[in-house]
Amino acid sequence: MGDEDPLKPKTSILADLISQALDPTALVGIKRPIESDSGTDEEEKPNTSNPIPGSIPNNKRRKKKDKDLRKNIRKIKEDLELEKETQDARKEEQERLERLRLRNFVDLSHDDLKKTAADDSDDDIICMGEVTETAEEEDTANSGLHTNDDRNKPDQYGRILVNVNHPQDEDSVFLASQLQGKIKAHQIGGIRFMYDNTIESLKRCRSSAGFGCVLAHAMGLGKTLQVISFTDVILRHTGHKYVMIIVPVNTIQNWKAEFATWLPERPATSPPDPKVSYRTNPVYCVDERCNSIDARLALIKGWRSTGGSLIVGYETFRILVTPKKLKKNSTVPDQHHLMMLQECQKYLLDPGADLVICDEGHRIKNEKAELSKALSKIRTKRRVILTGTPLQNNLIEYWTMVDFVRPRLLGSKNEFQNMFVAPITNGQSKNATQDDRRQMKYRSHVLHELLKGCVQRRSHMVLCDDLPAKNEYILMVRLSQQQIPYYQKFTQLKNEESEEGSMNAVVAHATCSKIWNHPDLLYRTAVQASVEWALNSALVEHFAQISLERGKINLLFSKPWNTRFDKRVHKKRPYSSSSTW
Repeated sequence: MGDEDPLKPKTSILADLISQALDPTALVGIKRPIESDSGTDEEEKPNTSNPIPGSIPNNKRRKKKDKDLRKNIRKIKEDLELEKETQDARKEEQERLERLRLRNFVDLSHDDLKKTAADDSDDDIICMGEVTETAEEEDTANSGLHTNDDRNKPDQYGRILVNVNHPQDEDSVFLASQLQGKIKAHQIGGIRFMYDNTIESLKRCRSSAGFGCVLAHAMGLGKTLQVISFTDVILRHTGHKYVMIIVPVNTIQNWKAEFATWLPERPATSPPDPKVSYRTNPVYCVDERCNSIDARLALIKGWRSTGGSLIVGYETFRILVTPKKLKKNSTVPDQHHLMMLQECQKYLLDPGADLVICDEGHRIKNEKAELSKALSKIRTKRRVILTGTPLQNNLIEYWTMVDFVRPRLLGSKNEFQNMFVAPITNGQSKNATQDDRRQMKYRSHVLHELLKGCVQRRSHMVLCDDLPAKNEYILMVRLSQQQIPYYQKFTQLKNEESEEGSMNAVVAHATCSKIWNHPDLLYRTAVQASVEWALNSALVEHFAQISLERGKINLLFSKPWNTRFDKRVHKKRPYSSSSTW
């Protein structure tokens, strides 16, 4: 460093220092990363050897890691190393699938359920050469029980059987007659899928707590119709009386209308239609009309007394079941409100509903959120999540959602991190090795196979046979002689605004659309804006004059009027020599 050129720019010297710091031959004494319990490396310890002259000591600076680089992860746990709750949950699922297989109505992509992917070991992987994608790989967007639509058909009489291949000592369960000919094959499969998970059989339904599932159908495939049909089956044939449907608040009225469309009530005045199976259980909606705790409690009491379906919003449910404490200076109304809340909690949670449906279930993505804590208080194990986007680039959020319907099937959070998150994330890193990518594909396959029985995924491909071919035609239309000068003048003005940095592309496109469609649209908009501007301008000047006469200051909050207000009203106050407000 003593031979440095004094005329050499400091930036060049700094560049030399940085290049020395990044020289692999200069990185002496750096220790290997230490494996941590979470499956990723601990933060690298600072290297105190070979300090670079003129630089900040290593023990005082923190090296920023690249999150997209691979890490040395811990060894993946074997099944026998998992916690007892996890092993029990997986054993129950395997026993359930085995019972379905023996009845010969399991419809998985693999018929052999005696050995699942979860039973395999990572040591069984034998890959020769690069792992490549092939056309024979499974379609993960269409997977799960009852996804073979060739079997999801009505019988010879047009009836739709729900409990296919049921035991001989059980009655056949059919959908409502008015749904025949209107419900599609993939929807029949979805109803059968929910039945196999939550009910399995009428006899077992009376003695078992049941299981939950995820109906992951793409948007527009009719999840609402499937749930309405399934709730009718539950309330008619199983002996259960209470169904609770938790939905986003802006969809409550839609759910109510769908119930009236597909399962109408028996008409009070007109004669009944013999071809329609009328709904025998009422539907209660906790909507905007129930804006007080007394009204909500009265509605929930009615649901508990008669049975039926209760539709409630997520936030309303969270508020009703979240315990609250009285303050020291609480009043009589506060005490009454608390008593009403406690009574609502009793009806909703203890014992609560026999079946719980969660629409837009991907909202359940953080186990520490207040909503997730409120939903975890539900006692029934018969839980169904509806979602069009089950996996949104975050495996932990996926685990939270699945763990709500199938507790511990994917293990605890730490076990899931070890078995799936760490190897899958590592295989997606920028500098992943071939072994990392092979392990990523295998662990993804294990996860997919583990959830085949309780997650049914269907994509828009199921509608390809029902929809006509889509044809798009693009017509290029030239501007007319009347439109060209308007367009040229407008683009000239916008180019000037662009140079000043004040152009708004969204507003410019809206104005151009008016010119492209018909110049009269632009003219009408300009005339209307001119009239409004004149009226508002007169109003502003009137208030400004009153303020000056009274010697008071009035504040006007309106961005479009700043320039005009300054030009017309900016004058000396009569009681001050200042020329500003």
